[in-house]
Formats: sequence, C-alpha cells, structure tokens
Amino acid sequence: MSVLILGTPVFLALVGLALRSHRSYLVMSNRRLALGLVFELAFGTAVFAYLRSRGWRWRQISLQFTIRDCLRALGVWLLGILLVLSVSLLVFDVDPVFAIVGLSAHFYGHPSVFLAVIVTLVNPVFEEALWLGYAVNGPGGRRLPAAVVWSVVPRCLVHLYQGWLALFFIAPLGLWYLRYYLRTKRLWPIVIAHGLQDLLGLVLLAVRGAA
Repeated sequence: MSVLILGTPVFLALVGLALRSHRSYLVMSNRRLALGLVFELAFGTAVFAYLRSRGWRWRQISLQFTIRDCLRALGVWLLGILLVLSVSLLVFDVDPVFAIVGLSAHFYGHPSVFLAVIVTLVNPVFEEALWLGYAVNGPGGRRLPAAVVWSVVPRCLVHLYQGWLALFFIAPLGLWYLRYYLRTKRLWPIVIAHGLQDLLGLVLLAVRGAA
C-alpha cells in the first residue's frame, strides 16, 4: 500500500513531465494550479480516510501545534534558504556553466492571488503530511536511510518538472525538513515554512507574471 500511496503522485508527475512540450520555462497557469489542487484534495482525503481506518492519528505523526511553531517555522524557512544558497554556491564553484544552466529555469504565468493563497494553504499540508508524516512513520520506520528513500527521493521526483532546480532546491530542502522532523517530531513548523515559500513565489507570479 505504501508504494501506491507514495507512488501515485510520482507516477502522475512523471506522466505530466513526459507529456509536457519542451521549453526552457515553466508555465504556472490557473488551470495547472487548479488541477493540482483538486488532485491533492481528492487524493489527500482518500489517503487520510484509509489511514484513519487503519488506526493512524495526527498526534502520532506530529506534536500538537503551538504559537511558538510560527517562530520555529521562520527559523526553518531561513535556514532552508541558507542551505539552498550554500548548495548553489558550491555547485557554481565546482562547475559554473552547469550551475548557470541549472538555475536558469524561469516560471511564468498570472495565477490569481486568491488561487495562490488557497494552494499555499493546501499544498504544504498535503506534501509534508505525505513525504514526512506518512513516509517517515510508515515505510521509513523513522530510520534515516529508509526515510531518505521514501521521503526525499519521491519528493524530488515529483518536482522534476523544475529541471535541475529539483536538485539545487528541492533535494536540500527535503533533507533539511527530514532532519528537522526526525529531531523534533514537529510537522507544523515545516508546513508553515513550506507555505511561506510557496506564497512568496506564487504571489510574485501573480503580480509580475514571472519569477
């Protein structure tokens, strides 16, 4: 069942990548965001219902939310940004041409601010509950090597549409989120930090049409 739960988003993402026309930029349209939102709500609800019937409860995968989680989230977000910048600078120092090509992907589109806000409320909960809450406590067994395989690897595969940005951005963040979660068992700071990052990116697109 773990393969089905974690593999479905990966399979659909890879199919979408295969069907996408080749271009050097990524279009984040209202249609794309809406389709993703519908999938996450439908699939997330189905998985939630199944896991609940199997005895899973939220308190088993995360400590209770507190106001201090908002401050923790700010720290998680800032350290995540520093980690991404460090990895990017390291790659640039090793191979400048490769780094420039990898970081040259651009996002275009004019999503509505309303839809952008809804997506940033749903997507972080869906992804972190799946790639951390379920993957780590389910097939990962809270063991670091297994957790990396079941959590970080599929997270990166789902974001392959971003090209090499998935390596520079998603992989370091996935590892950082995993480490923080294994150490604290707090999911909400990660969810909030993820939402903050998504909100900044999507609102920038909504206002400027490019990022």
